[in-house]
Amino acid sequence: MPALGNEFMLRYKSHLRPAKQVWSSMLFYKRLYVSDKIKDPEIIKWRLRHRSGMISVYVLMLSRDCTRIDIMHSAFLQEKFYRSDPLYIIGLACDKDDAISLYADIVKEAVNKTGSTDVVSFLFHKEDFAK
Repeated sequence: MPALGNEFMLRYKSHLRPAKQVWSSMLFYKRLYVSDKIKDPEIIKWRLRHRSGMISVYVLMLSRDCTRIDIMHSAFLQEKFYRSDPLYIIGLACDKDDAISLYADIVKEAVNKTGSTDVVSFLFHKEDFAK
């Protein structure tokens, strides 16, 4: 007589969800911009890497063509579209308004240091990103 647990696993094996893989291509800015409302950015970074769902997190990331900064809800990062190329995360915010004000702070910092509003050239250097 077979064990009931083995029979159950064989019958329902196709219904099991595969384990989520860690994104090795997600890179975070070394001086990551984090809004004041985020209490522990390391937990959020871990959840983003492991594709764990978060309702109230927005990310500031370098666009795919490396010409601008995009503000995106973290749920969109779970799409297959974003798994092929590396993602360069610049900042983390709790809501959209917070993300916009964080982006405004980055632009102000760029203008103060370089005199230009070109945020990408102000921020983007390969050595400024870490896994």
